[in-house]
Amino acid sequence: EKAAVEKLQSRCQLLQLRSKELEEAISDIQSQLLKQRMLNREDHVLRLLVINASNLDEWWQKSREFVTEHSGLELLNPLEWVMLFRSLPAAWLAGVFSSKFLLRKFDHKFEKEGFANEFTLALLTTGAAYLPMLLLSLAAPIYFLIATGDVRPIPVVNIFAYGLPLVVGLLFVSRLLFAPVEPAKPFIAVEYGYGVKVRNRIHSIIIVGFVSYLMLGILHAGSFPDYLRSLTIMVMSTIMVVQIILLLRLIRRSDALKDFTWAIILVNVLLFVSQIGHLLGYVNLGYMGKRTLRGGIALWGLAILAHKLLSSLFDSLDLGASSWSRKLRSKVGVKEGKVFPGLFLVRLAVTVVIWGGFALLLMKVLGVSSAVFADVQAMIVSGVTVGNFHIVPAQFFWALISFSVIVIVGNWIKSRMRKRWLNLLPISTSGRDTLLTLTGYIVYTVAALFALGMMGMDYSKLALIFGALSVGI
Repeated sequence: EKAAVEKLQSRCQLLQLRSKELEEAISDIQSQLLKQRMLNREDHVLRLLVINASNLDEWWQKSREFVTEHSGLELLNPLEWVMLFRSLPAAWLAGVFSSKFLLRKFDHKFEKEGFANEFTLALLTTGAAYLPMLLLSLAAPIYFLIATGDVRPIPVVNIFAYGLPLVVGLLFVSRLLFAPVEPAKPFIAVEYGYGVKVRNRIHSIIIVGFVSYLMLGILHAGSFPDYLRSLTIMVMSTIMVVQIILLLRLIRRSDALKDFTWAIILVNVLLFVSQIGHLLGYVNLGYMGKRTLRGGIALWGLAILAHKLLSSLFDSLDLGASSWSRKLRSKVGVKEGKVFPGLFLVRLAVTVVIWGGFALLLMKVLGVSSAVFADVQAMIVSGVTVGNFHIVPAQFFWALISFSVIVIVGNWIKSRMRKRWLNLLPISTSGRDTLLTLTGYIVYTVAALFALGMMGMDYSKLALIFGALSVGI
């Protein structure tokens, strides 16, 4: 039996060695493939210009024929034209009435200072201004999808309509962030005039992106030659990169970002180098560089916005700065001038989630291999051993949340006991205070034990210690 066990252990060790060798071989092959793909050179911009110039009459004639013969408007019968001229104005009018309804619900309490109030006011006023366009941009693609959605190749009007919701949504977000509709003011640290300049530059980027989408959508639907598509991508991406560099140049002038001037300059240089590589024919390398920079900047902005908004909400709970936070503090029994119980750990957990999620998504944007990404996920869920301790980040997060929830619920119970339940019992004031104090101790003890249990603490040894103490007593 001992020999069989030793033989099985030897086989396990051999399999482990082979699996490690296999993982290393797979990693080497993936690295080589990635290197070959990144350094693969296609036609550069000058060659593409020569090829397109030599076939100018051919693809120009094909473009005119495709746009005129497959516009999609010729497919609509008279009844569908009537429905079109009814549905689009109806969507616009619905947006107008909805925006007026939102403005009637306007509450001047949102004009108070504070990130949450400023954000809510900006969202309300800007949303009301953009609601007609948003509903119209949604109605158009839905209508053309129903009327001509099964037609192939995809008609030009469908390609145009499908991109409208995203364009209007991005215009709304840029207006919301940098120059919200009055009486709202920018809820981020920018002056209104400067915010207008940033918004206008972002609008230029959105328009360039929409034109690029429209042109590439038509070229793809019409099965145009690859050399025309490649040249179009190079030209439009160059215009886009120039617009982004001008935006970053404008952002660099902000007083709030003076400390990040070096980072903005670095991003400009990397964008420029990536685009030069693209124009020289290193398409995959250029794509990867630009995608990484755009994705990283977008993720960083979203993380900052989420952290700022949630921090403002937590500050309101701690200080009782708004009516809803004061009501919640009263229900939980938080006295004036005291911080909200358990909220510090919730802040910590939320911060870990926001920036941990930012790091994970950034790894995806950077193109980290699936094996490395799976290892990171396994470390978060299964944990990592440091010395004699086994740390599981996921369990640590749930431990923080459970401790905070139990403390908040316990304080609510204490508040109910003090205001109602203890008044029904024939006990003295000192007895009531003793019961409330004991309840507080019990709540924090239960919260700590539950949190430690969530982190994987084994209570069997603790039970043996308490048992031994009880026997000694």
